[in-house]
Amino acid sequence: MSADLGATVVQDCVVTLDPVTTRIDEPISRSYVADIPEIEASEVEMPEDDTVEALPETLDLAQVMIEALSLALPPYPRIEGADLSVAVFSEPGVTPMSDDDAKPFAGLGALRESLENKDK
Repeated sequence: MSADLGATVVQDCVVTLDPVTTRIDEPISRSYVADIPEIEASEVEMPEDDTVEALPETLDLAQVMIEALSLALPPYPRIEGADLSVAVFSEPGVTPMSDDDAKPFAGLGALRESLENKDK
């Protein structure tokens, strides 16, 4: 089976939650073989040609399209210009913790310098 999948999808931006529109145009190719032997091993090596599948009793083209579309979707859609340089989260009424607060030994260098300068 050969087909061309074309879809326009709208997803939430992972940074701003604004809608991100993406155009997807993907070729789809599947080869269905009637006599594929069942492998009953605990580990199986993937074949080089991953388009070969066992021929089902009925072929659900919608399922093939859903699978191809799911694999083609951007996993982390971002709106143009969205940047997550600093993220600060906390409960209401609580002082948010910064990235510097999460590094308990970051201030030791400054303390060492101040003690060295004090001794001079």
